[in-house]
Amino acid sequence: MIIEELTVTAFQQHTRVVVVLRQEWQFVSSGDEADRIVAILEEHNLELQAITLTHAHLDHVGGVAALKSSDQWRR
Repeated sequence: MIIEELTVTAFQQHTRVVVVLRQEWQFVSSGDEADRIVAILEEHNLELQAITLTHAHLDHVGGVAALKSSDQWRR
């Protein structure tokens, strides 16, 4: 299992990239600053398969659209 944690935005919320089975199933609890999250996915050669949100506050859902449009999103 791989867990990478970032602190993102002015709200300083924690975003985590969690890999359960390497290169087979991953999810991100997304805040914003999708470019930083995508960089971690690229670093580990991962394909994003799911995005998990802890709740719907703006500082926790801000990166969803950018992540889904990234090259790391499984289509």
